[in-house]
Amino acid sequence: DEATECYGEKLKIARQLNDRLGEATTYGVLGIVKRNTANFEEALDYHCKQLEIMKSLAGDKEDDQDVAGELATAYANLGDSYELQGLYADACACHDEVLNLSRRVLNVFLEMRAYAGLGRSNLRQGKTHLASLLFERRLQLAIQQHDVLAEAECYADLGDIQRSLGYYDRAMEYHRKQLEIAENLHDKRGESDAIYGLAEVSICMGDYRTAIG
Repeated sequence: DEATECYGEKLKIARQLNDRLGEATTYGVLGIVKRNTANFEEALDYHCKQLEIMKSLAGDKEDDQDVAGELATAYANLGDSYELQGLYADACACHDEVLNLSRRVLNVFLEMRAYAGLGRSNLRQGKTHLASLLFERRLQLAIQQHDVLAEAECYADLGDIQRSLGYYDRAMEYHRKQLEIAENLHDKRGESDAIYGLAEVSICMGDYRTAIG
């Protein structure tokens, strides 16, 4: 497609210029493009190449903010691709690397991304309570950083977990907070997701009238 062709040309130029960082970044973007079009194996290949280059560039510079950020992004991208392939243990290993790097350079937003990835991958392995703790940690950081979008995502994740555990009142509370943020942001898709979450809880409680309404 057009995006792949565009970034393919950018990749050629980066190679011609021996721009290794540019090459790695382009591999990362190509991986995301492939992931978004459900070409998961190609996405995984691109993200492996991105990480390979970043590891060679990082060397002993992992305490550098910029280097650590690029390396962590490569690990996070690869972790996301492993997750979509159902390789959850590998995904967790990658997101653990992101967490370690984020703490080394005190990057809160990388730390939040790591908790999100670890939460998802652990949840898909059936480690519900651990996933809940990870999402709660991300929520704390999101509130501290006034990142309302991440905060809403955390409320959605935690609401779904509480519903699966049978704690319906808690689930309702989380999804109401998710809905409040979406309404404040005039985010119609976010509102729809939150309303769906509330309806799912209502069904579980046997309150079909509220779910339909």
